[in-house]
Order: sequence, then structure tokens, then C-alpha cells
Amino acid sequence: PKEQFSFADAYDPMSFVGARVCDARVWSFFSKVASPGFEKRYENYAMGKNLTDRMPLFVKAAKKVNITDFFNYMRNHYEDTVLDDRQDIGAGPFHSVFRNRPSMWQ
Repeated sequence: PKEQFSFADAYDPMSFVGARVCDARVWSFFSKVASPGFEKRYENYAMGKNLTDRMPLFVKAAKKVNITDFFNYMRNHYEDTVLDDRQDIGAGPFHSVFRNRPSMWQ
């Protein structure tokens, strides 16, 4: 058949864990460099609520990214997004962004 082949669907079908653990990190980075509105547009996908509205493979940066900005983007822990967990019980009394591992239990 002349159907469009999807490598991602064939070898790693999207699941809640894939969206929330892996693609959420990409969403966080893209939200900083893409044009305004990207963060809200794919928020439900990054949270694992709507897996049908997939993010693009790449985005065009809204402005030139300098090396200092790039370092800060890579250090991001979802601060000031819907995934910011500095205020939940796991953050402890000092509102830490770091968590004990493992982050998932069976």
C-alpha cells in the first residue's frame, strides 16, 4: 500500500511514559526557543493527556540562541511551567527540583 510509513509508530508507539518522561524534555526546550504559543499548544501532549497531537520533529528558533542561553535551557527543570514540581510534597522543605530515584514504581 502507498500509506505513509511512521518510524516512530512502528518502533516506539507513543505512550504516557514516552510523552511525559522523554518528549516533555523536548517540549521544555522547544518552548524556550520556538515562537510564542508553542508551550501552550503542546502542553497537554507533554503532560501525557493528549497523545494524538504530536509535537513537530524540529522547530525554527524565534531568535538566535547564544551559548549562555543554550546552557540555561539544558539546565532547565521545568521551572515556571505546568510541570514545575518545586511546590509538591516530593520537593521537601527547600523546594528542590531534584527527586530520589527511581521516579516510577511498578
